[in-house]
Amino acid sequence: FNKKDFINMYKDSLMTINYVDSNEDFNKHCLMNKENDKRKGLYMFIVELVKHEIYDETNLEELFNYHMEMLEKNEMDKSMVQINEEVVENMNLLFTVALDIVKKQEYFEIIKEKIKKCKEKRECFGISKRVLFKFMDMMDKC
Repeated sequence: FNKKDFINMYKDSLMTINYVDSNEDFNKHCLMNKENDKRKGLYMFIVELVKHEIYDETNLEELFNYHMEMLEKNEMDKSMVQINEEVVENMNLLFTVALDIVKKQEYFEIIKEKIKKCKEKRECFGISKRVLFKFMDMMDKC
């Protein structure tokens, strides 16, 4: 298999994030949650591939930057709040399941700086308080 296959699958899954209100369509909401869980599982699988040295640590930086690009693209769009929340949920996995790896990398200081700036984005319509608190949580873990 091509090492980038899982990375590309994960990135593709991020592009298909959608939000369904449980009050509008409970079945679709459940399917959405299932897809979100599968995406997080794929991300954790990629982290395991890094831990077992099948993937290089730079793949984690690449995915972090991809998350950041998505957020920056959507930060002023109020209709993207729930999508941004899911992106940040995925990003937070880096700080829960891969922090020990990332802390040893040269790019860790850059990641910390980006997170620090993100927790100040109170004026952005597409960034909810939930996202800001998640960024604060990430900073606390650093």
